[in-house]
Amino acid sequence: MPHVAARLGRLFWLQLGFVLTWCFCCGSGSGMSFQDPVRRFDNDPDAFKQCMEALLLAAAGKDLEHRDRLIDQLKLPDAKAWSERFVKAPLRQPFLEEYENKVAPELRQEITKLLAGRLANQQTEVLAAHFESPEDHPLLEAFQTRCQLYAARFVIPGQKEGYHWAFFVHDQDQFRYLGPLKSLWPKAGQ
Repeated sequence: MPHVAARLGRLFWLQLGFVLTWCFCCGSGSGMSFQDPVRRFDNDPDAFKQCMEALLLAAAGKDLEHRDRLIDQLKLPDAKAWSERFVKAPLRQPFLEEYENKVAPELRQEITKLLAGRLANQQTEVLAAHFESPEDHPLLEAFQTRCQLYAARFVIPGQKEGYHWAFFVHDQDQFRYLGPLKSLWPKAGQ
């Protein structure tokens, strides 16, 4: 009888090992990767901070595909549709020209360089800023529909001054990088 119990014990552990391996490797639908290819974030400052920390962590790691997926998620899926919904009519074209000609084409390369710089400077703590109204940030005057802007400051842990990176919005369960929005600054009051 002890002989049968030992066999059943080994069978149990083999089955458990198989189930756990399947859950971790196949259950996410991403093959052998343990990373979820699309990470969703709530529209709040804590989630924005988590997004920035995830980017920084991915940049520090060796999984370049994961880092690139996170960076690619920062791109607006349809800049024209987004601008029609949010940006005031006279400012749409300048916004689209800036986004489509400067921000979007260089997104992965510029953000990879930006994150590498933060790591090299030991700016590994993220401070998140959240702007909901023109009283919070005058740039919000450029939007026809209520829109929340986010910005990140990468600092050396324990400090308050560091590298300022702006501007982001929350769109379709993701934070999207809009760029510095230079095209909207002088005209935000229109």
